[in-house]
Amino acid sequence: MANVEHVLSGAGAPTAAPPSISAHYVDTVSGAAYISTGTSNASDWRLLYEDTGWQLAEGLNDFQYPPECRRLNGVVYLRGLSWVSTEFQGQYVAQLPEGFAPFGQWRQFVRSNSNEGRQFEITISGSDSDSVPPEDVGKIMVTSNFSAAAGSDYVDFRGISFPVG
Repeated sequence: MANVEHVLSGAGAPTAAPPSISAHYVDTVSGAAYISTGTSNASDWRLLYEDTGWQLAEGLNDFQYPPECRRLNGVVYLRGLSWVSTEFQGQYVAQLPEGFAPFGQWRQFVRSNSNEGRQFEITISGSDSDSVPPEDVGKIMVTSNFSAAAGSDYVDFRGISFPVG
């Protein structure tokens, strides 16, 4: 069994170079665990484990079940139901907490929560500074309604997942 000389902790991801190879670091905010693979700079830390637990995303419309998000080992998972009417198409419906956005724009098709067979496109704005204004990072938008049936319906966020940017 390896002898670990350095076990460090702090609020947030490590920002300094590791003191030794195989040093350990624990983020006291998220519980993430890191191990060092070198000693040159902060990029020598590698994420071993992270789980933020379920957190509420800020809802920007009327939610039956407010959207929640969870970051687990670099992947964000969503759940919740959002009431979306045709007037909401192209408008933001929720805001993810800081650190949960993907890189660039993430698009995913989701079905409605009814038997109407509606299909919506969800766009999540990420951290790509070239295509996403800073004030839009982490916002969730219903961009399209790809069904013949018009009207309002619930959008089910279960099953949406993406790598964090």
